[in-house]
Formats: sequence, structure tokens, C-alpha cells
Amino acid sequence: PMGQCHTALANVDLVSLVDAKPETPDDLKLKLVIPQEAEEKARTLLREIGISDGTPFLILHPTSRWMFKCWTDEGNAKFLDEAESALGLRPVVTAAPAAVEMEKISRILAICKTKPAVLAGRTDLMTLAALIRRARLFVGVDSAPVHIGSAVGTPVLALFGPSGQKEWHPWQVPYRTIQRLAWSCCPCGQDGCAGTKRSRCLDDIQAVEVLSAAKHLLSSLDASA
Repeated sequence: PMGQCHTALANVDLVSLVDAKPETPDDLKLKLVIPQEAEEKARTLLREIGISDGTPFLILHPTSRWMFKCWTDEGNAKFLDEAESALGLRPVVTAAPAAVEMEKISRILAICKTKPAVLAGRTDLMTLAALIRRARLFVGVDSAPVHIGSAVGTPVLALFGPSGQKEWHPWQVPYRTIQRLAWSCCPCGQDGCAGTKRSRCLDDIQAVEVLSAAKHLLSSLDASA
């Protein structure tokens, strides 16, 4: 069965057994120190794709090491096609350089009607963190970059399928999650439906839902500014 609380709190409970309790709310925040070299590389990469300092953009990271956690190519493409007009943010696509991830990015871009900015396969982990820190919004599936977003303070929209958002949702940043929690089988914790490596609960998510969730998240940020 899935856990009953966020993994961060479960870990706090564990270390509290040896009296290592956090003393302030800041002690519970994720923190990531980004080297200056990575910051400079991120700035250079953004300039190469036409995004100067101060230009508002979002990052879409469609991939995960575990591909059964990924949203559909069609959904990603439609989101990219409509993101700039719907959200006022230039979409930038990122991914790890692994072959399976780059193949997915190629499929997504092949069916896009627009031409999003692409930095997939061009960053190391710290440069990716620097890019996410500069973004107005991070959009992705349950994977490490979601938690990088939390660690650098960027609002996150995360799509969940078979993994549990209760335990793994973005931590202590403004966020939204999308998951088919009304389905009796979700979250199942399995690697896709019936061993297929495809997750029907993710396939069912529509681009309009993701765009709407992103819009509401951004609106809530503007309202609280």
C-alpha cells in the first residue's frame, strides 16, 4: 500500500527517533546550492535559444528515467503548441541525454505544430537546476526534476500516474498535481498497466487539463504577489 504522508515528513519522523528534529520551518525546506559555472551555462543556453534575462518562460520536462511515468507524446505536443498563447510563457523543452528520453522528445517535436525552444540533452544536472530556477513554472511528470523545482523555489505542476502524489508531491513551493485519484486502481505503484510499461491513468490526461491547472497556478501566484 501507498504511504500515508509525504516522504519528507516520513524521513523527519525517522530522524526524530535520534532527537534530530527540525527546529524551524526552514529546516524542512529542500535546498540546492547551484555552482556559478552552472548558472553561467544556463544563461548562455537560454540566450542561444532566444531567451534573454527577464524573458518569462516555462520548462516542460516530459521524461523520466521510468518511462511508464510519462505522459503521452500527443498531450505534450498539444501543451507545447498552446502554452505560449494560453499562459504567456515561452515553453522550453528539457530532458536527460539518455537515448530513450531523446527518442521521446523527437516524437513529441515531430507532431508539434509550433517550434518550442529545445534544450533537451544539453544540460548536466546542475545546469538543469539553474534553468529551472530561472523559469516562471516547471511542468513535468513524477521524476527528479520535480524535486529540483522544489529545491530551487520554482512553482511546479506535476503529473502523476501509478506513483503516489501524497508521498511525492512538490515540497514547500506553490504547486498543482494532476492524477486520476478517483480511479480505484490509482495509484497502483506498478510499472504500467498489467506489465505493459504504459499507464492508462496518464494516457487519460488531456492537454486542456494541464493548461488549465497551469493557468490556475500562475493566477494564484499573481494574486498573492
